[in-house]
Amino acid sequence: MNDTKGIAIRLDKELYNKIESHEMSRNNLVQEAIVQFLNNNAKDDDLKNEDSISDEVYSEVYNTLYNSEMLPLKQKIQSQEKIITLLEKQLNEVRGDKLFLQNQLQVQTALMESNMPLLACIKRKLSKSSN
Repeated sequence: MNDTKGIAIRLDKELYNKIESHEMSRNNLVQEAIVQFLNNNAKDDDLKNEDSISDEVYSEVYNTLYNSEMLPLKQKIQSQEKIITLLEKQLNEVRGDKLFLQNQLQVQTALMESNMPLLACIKRKLSKSSN
């Protein structure tokens, strides 16, 4: 005969009533439930072990993705950053040119306004000579 040991447990009243009303004996029902539970846990552990990815496979997948996806993206970002830097330099040069031209326009306008009386005299002389 198998050597058996007893376990004393406390159950929720509803669960206890279900066990008592079941057609199997309490001992058999509880023993079968525990065996099934433990077997399912063992199967779940086996599945977890099978589902885990080895470090070698993980490294290979990571390296492949890194080389095929990340490196080209990094290179694209670096080239775009270079383009942005060049455009910023050109923009600063254009701003400098604009300021220079604005200053030249102001100087020329001031010069022209200071010579207006002279221009008015020349225009009068030209209009008198054409008459």
